[in-house]
Amino acid sequence: MTHMRYWAMTFAVAIGGAFLAIERFAFAPSNAVWIGFGVAAAAIVLSLAAALVALLRDNQTFSGVSAVSALVAAWTVIATRAFTAPTALWLVFAGGIALLALSLRALALHETTVEQVVHQLDLNGSGETFASIRRRGIEISGTMRSWLHWLGHTGIGLAGAFVVASTFIWPHATPELSPRWLAFGVAAVAGAIGLGLLLDGLADVRRTNMTVARTIEALLAAATVALAGALIVLTAAHGIGNLRWWMFGLGAGLVGASLLASIVHELSTERVRHELEVGQATVGELAIAAG
Repeated sequence: MTHMRYWAMTFAVAIGGAFLAIERFAFAPSNAVWIGFGVAAAAIVLSLAAALVALLRDNQTFSGVSAVSALVAAWTVIATRAFTAPTALWLVFAGGIALLALSLRALALHETTVEQVVHQLDLNGSGETFASIRRRGIEISGTMRSWLHWLGHTGIGLAGAFVVASTFIWPHATPELSPRWLAFGVAAVAGAIGLGLLLDGLADVRRTNMTVARTIEALLAAATVALAGALIVLTAAHGIGNLRWWMFGLGAGLVGASLLASIVHELSTERVRHELEVGQATVGELAIAAG
């Protein structure tokens, strides 16, 4: 489960980075500085732990990305104490964006690397898994399908986070910008992504490997489509009271549903990878025993 521990810690750093990027708009400056200090300090610990886990598996790429994240988080901690509040808050904002970008890069690398391992192990076995090549309809490798699912859930989560952040950054419409129509466009994109993930999941209903995890992921994709649809309807309508808080709630719902879907996706992938490794070890033991 080493891969799972690395993923969980890096995922937590990504959430922390996203929070650092928006918390300066949500809290009073004096409070935002201290909140940034605490979150950045936690990011240092998580990044160093992730780097250590990667080193235990002799993976220099993963450990290097996590080490850079630890340095960015450490600089953010220093900035909160070394600069005045206005400057510190902008440095915290930049540090959060950098942490989010680095963590997403590490998670993307982790997803493709782990899925490639699963795919290679499956080629040596006889069972079908989610990582196998789809043999009906359009043939897309399991590696690419899993990558697209992860990327889709991440995109929906970022879209929801943007809607949440926009309620603080642009609380009122201006002649140059309408937060309502901005949220409408973002929700339309999130809904389209969620619909694509849902249709791909429903395409597997007739397959024998439609597991509980895949079913839960499909249900969460349906939830994101429903939340995005509700956001589209509310932002397109006129005279909706407390629209800003409706946008906040629905955006937070998109974030929550996408995070749960990513967790289910990662847990199911890790389980498949682990079971295939055990299967490979069993075949080797049988060969030794037969010899």
